[in-house]
Amino acid sequence: MVSATGRYVLAFNGEIYNHEALRKQHLPLQVWKGRSDTETLLALIEKIGVEKVPAELTGMFAFIVWDQKKRCLHLVRDRFGEKPLYYGQQDGYFFFTSDLKALLHCHKFKASIDKEALALYFRFLYVPSPFSIFEGICKCPVDSIVTIDTASMTLSTDQYWTIEEFESLEIDQNLSFSESVNQIETLLLESVSHQMLADVPVGAFLSGGIDSSTIVSLMSEISRERVNTYCIGFSSDSYNEAPFAKKIADHLGTNHTEYYIEDHELIPLVQSMSFSFDEPFADSSQIATYAVAERARQDATVCLTGDGGDELFGGYTRYVRARKMQRLRSITGNVGRTLASKIVNSTYTKSTLNGINYFAADDYPMSNQFNQFARMLQLLTKKAALDCYQDMTSYWRYPFSPSLTAEPDLQAPMSFDSEIYKAAHPKYFQKIDMNSYLLDDILCKVDRACMGVSLEPRVPLLDHKLANYVWSLPVQSMAQDKTKQTVNKPLLFELASKRIPRELLKRPKQGFGVPLHNWLAGPLKPWTTELLSRDNFQKHGLLNQDVVDNLLKQHHKGNQTVAPLVWSVVMFQAWYMSVYTA
Repeated sequence: MVSATGRYVLAFNGEIYNHEALRKQHLPLQVWKGRSDTETLLALIEKIGVEKVPAELTGMFAFIVWDQKKRCLHLVRDRFGEKPLYYGQQDGYFFFTSDLKALLHCHKFKASIDKEALALYFRFLYVPSPFSIFEGICKCPVDSIVTIDTASMTLSTDQYWTIEEFESLEIDQNLSFSESVNQIETLLLESVSHQMLADVPVGAFLSGGIDSSTIVSLMSEISRERVNTYCIGFSSDSYNEAPFAKKIADHLGTNHTEYYIEDHELIPLVQSMSFSFDEPFADSSQIATYAVAERARQDATVCLTGDGGDELFGGYTRYVRARKMQRLRSITGNVGRTLASKIVNSTYTKSTLNGINYFAADDYPMSNQFNQFARMLQLLTKKAALDCYQDMTSYWRYPFSPSLTAEPDLQAPMSFDSEIYKAAHPKYFQKIDMNSYLLDDILCKVDRACMGVSLEPRVPLLDHKLANYVWSLPVQSMAQDKTKQTVNKPLLFELASKRIPRELLKRPKQGFGVPLHNWLAGPLKPWTTELLSRDNFQKHGLLNQDVVDNLLKQHHKGNQTVAPLVWSVVMFQAWYMSVYTA
């Protein structure tokens, strides 16, 4: 869209929830052609300038603005990275896109795989920012404006927001638990109200956990009609959250749909899904997300989700383990690190450890107590808390990675100021996840899976005003339930319990997992066998066939702990075949 004066040209992806309020506030005399938030965005740019606009926006967005007068290109991405945006240079050409696959149609673009990004993909099961899988192309930083001055051919980056925005304010350190809950409720109600506004049918994903249950309970209070909710179910009880979601839905009176994936649906589903992701991506919950999005799209065009709650409110159980590990590392110091290194690298330990089992993320169960003990010792060898935590959240580790270019000390870069976030900071590990796992795994998964079936996901918990407030709260107010009961995310638990009985909410935290080993050994086996054939491996020569063969042997023997590692190789092969051999 071109602005009224012709100065600005805009390409925009996303949704500005407060665009009507912005019209009234900044542009009361403007004559509008329509109700589009794109038109609002352009008019606002002309009124106050590109640099000031992003801070005014509430929403999810990625947009490009070409300034005809100054001959500058501005790339802007939302605060948490809900919407994708890539850019880079190759051979004197500048590329930008919201979809990496689009670059494959540019005859000047060379789709060469970035070997460092590939190694990081196998480590984390996603390509972390700022990398992309292609050489010369990177992910646009979140909460920032990237400007390219075509006259001087210089590039600059300005940050327009930070989650610590309220930390400089005088927050009442004696704020009561109930006062915090009430303020969060007010902010979240406003966020949900904004995100329910649409000219199309709106629904919600409901897993039965605290996050999604809180969102649906507020939607039910706001909506004049019964809310449509959707849940994925599995025949395996250890993965199935559908019964919990059903109880929540019955209590709230939603139009609830449970969808169980049949074995014969899996191969066409994952084939379609793998094409929807721009890069190799191997968080196996993508299967469930894609399936439930596909089902929801039959009734709805927009769906609200409960994503972001664990990072914002400190809900992951690994935060507890990481803090305990950090205390142990502090107590043992250099002596403990040296001793642990000698034990881990001893011939006995290496010969006794069960190979790849030892190198699986801590969120995945270890096969035996010896491996668990050895894992603790291995973490003790790390010099810094960041190294330790990244190792805890890694899957493949050098030298066991299938990538032929994996480096022993390769770390994903962190985009936050380490001088501010020392290991002693109470939200240190949450901040790491916000700049990595939430950004490049959770939000990427939801956006690509939903948009792959033309469903628009919205994430109310990541409203920036809510995030700023929660981040500013004293740690004790986030960690203590007024009932003195031990619950996960007590602030959200208390908020949800205003509308949902506590007995329906209080259950052990269950990750959004799938019966991956059973699927790989069963209905997906014909497809994966073909993908992982030696002929297909020889088409790129990027992976170590011996490492993969060893992995597959363990999987065929029934070793379930290697399932996510097998899936990472499968999804790389599926992505590669769709890009280079389609």
